[in-house]
Amino acid sequence: MKKWDPQELMMSYHQFTVYEKGRKKPHHDWTDEAIKRGFIGDETSISFEAISNHKALIEVWLNVPEQVADAKRKLTVPFQVRNNGVEIKSILSNKLTFDLPNGNYSLTCFISTFEKNDSLNEYPEKYILNFLPSQ
Repeated sequence: MKKWDPQELMMSYHQFTVYEKGRKKPHHDWTDEAIKRGFIGDETSISFEAISNHKALIEVWLNVPEQVADAKRKLTVPFQVRNNGVEIKSILSNKLTFDLPNGNYSLTCFISTFEKNDSLNEYPEKYILNFLPSQ
């Protein structure tokens, strides 16, 4: 089990992408169906819908079997790591890089929002990405 410290990511175009480390960020064409689901992609790159175009916190977990009680939304997809890690980027942001073991995962994105008077009001949203190894 591992939890990395939260990092800031500037959301743009209401989306961010998780993809293989060292790969060029892929482009996904959003369909109406993908917009309703909240994500689009495949097992090596996935774009999640962001709530807004603001700074947000990204937190990455590896093999953490807990739920996020205050999550407004929870999305789970299959994901493959083949280059010992992932990168996370929004269209106009810098990329975040996390080292993860190669393998097949169930990737869950928990989305939480905060009130204006909350202590985290600088960040109206937090996205927790939990990589659970597949059986």
